[in-house]
Amino acid sequence: MSKRRKSGATGAMLDLWRPPQQAGDPIGCVATTFTFAPGLFEEQCLARFLEIESEPHREDLAFLLERESRLSGVYAGVLVDHTQAGVEHSLRWDVVPVRIVGGKQHAKLSLLAWTTHVRLIVTSANLTDPGYRSNYEVASTIDLTPQEADLEALEESLDFLGSLLAFVPGASASLPAVQRSGEFLERVRKQRRRWTSGRRRSAVRQHLVFTMPENGRRVPARSSLNEAVRLCRKRGGSPDEAWIASPFFDSDSETSAATAALCKLLARGTDRHLCFCVPAIRDETAAVPRLAAPRALVDTPPRYSASVSVELLPDHDGDRNLRPWHAKML
Repeated sequence: MSKRRKSGATGAMLDLWRPPQQAGDPIGCVATTFTFAPGLFEEQCLARFLEIESEPHREDLAFLLERESRLSGVYAGVLVDHTQAGVEHSLRWDVVPVRIVGGKQHAKLSLLAWTTHVRLIVTSANLTDPGYRSNYEVASTIDLTPQEADLEALEESLDFLGSLLAFVPGASASLPAVQRSGEFLERVRKQRRRWTSGRRRSAVRQHLVFTMPENGRRVPARSSLNEAVRLCRKRGGSPDEAWIASPFFDSDSETSAATAALCKLLARGTDRHLCFCVPAIRDETAAVPRLAAPRALVDTPPRYSASVSVELLPDHDGDRNLRPWHAKML
């Protein structure tokens, strides 16, 4: 058992990078993020994925030697928004810049592959210390084994990650980083062909939905909101109630376009309700907290015959430690 497993100082987010029992040898991992801290990825995420025994700050040389040994034959890469990609990092793993014209590479999806296990991590957290250590974040995993695998979710994830490579500036198969990333995704694709399709029974049905800008004829635009509601309709009709928790909202109009789009997707001919859960701007002199959200959130739903309410999100944990809200949930 490694020193890292003996330590109780790690949080659940970082533990998602540890291999489960009987996962086999590591094959590779690829993650997407907007903001990026290479030190966290290398010393915490990658170290857990590879089960590195040495501590990076106590045994620097031993950590470097073990990392080099464990990375031999294993791929590791991070797809980062191009504005955040100019960071120092080891030459043993890739930082791949993704440029979305008029938008951002904002997805946080990680694919971890061992010889007998694949894990998908979907989270609101960037690959940064605040994201993995101190913010309020949300994360979910999909685990696949040769005997039981959600092959549809894996295939969609591989397609999405492959599509992002088309947004790398000057992207072509000849670029070394793009080539290595593509080869790893293809290796996972071949690996899953030998696995048995089937989902674990659960009270919660998991699906992945993606937002993708249009990229010529190769990649049509995709809306995660539209896809999420489409999946709801497949299981039982349009929703008549929605709860939204987020610290970020558009504020450039009297009408919230995203809120209007959600209202239009709700069920018709019934009472419809939206509840927005938002952070507060704390002011000790104010009698009531000020909401950190635009007024358009409460003005828009009545225009579409929907009622609206607002709840405050917490900004401290049970020990009164400040924890900024960064999670996005609907």
